[in-house]
Amino acid sequence: MLACSTLNRIKGVNMFEKIVVGFDGSPESENATRLACELAKKYDSEIHLVHTPHPQIVAFAMGAVTGYHAATTMPSSEDVEKACNKIVNSANAIAEQYNQKITQVYTERGDAAEQIIA
Repeated sequence: MLACSTLNRIKGVNMFEKIVVGFDGSPESENATRLACELAKKYDSEIHLVHTPHPQIVAFAMGAVTGYHAATTMPSSEDVEKACNKIVNSANAIAEQYNQKITQVYTERGDAAEQIIA
C-alpha cells in the first residue's frame, strides 16, 4: 500500500487531493472524520468539513439538555450558531488528534446532501 502511494506521488498524482466529510457530531460522523484524517495524512490531502445546522435539531437538543423532550420555541440564530460552532470545534479536536487540520469548513443551513454537492 505504501509503495502504491509513493508511486502515485512520483507520477505527480495525488490519490485524494481533497476529502469532503459530513459532520453532525454523531459517532458515525466522528468515525468518518477519523478515517478522513488517516487518509489525509497518508495522501497529503486537504480535509473539507460540511455541517448543515438545522434549527429543529438544535431545538430538540436544547430541550433534551434541559430535561424536556421537545422545545416549545425555535432557537435563535445565535443559538444555532453556537451549536454549529460546538460541532465544528469537536471535528477540529478529532483532526488535532491525528495532527491534521481541517482546511475548509462549510456551514450553510439547508439540506446536507445539497450542501455537500454544492
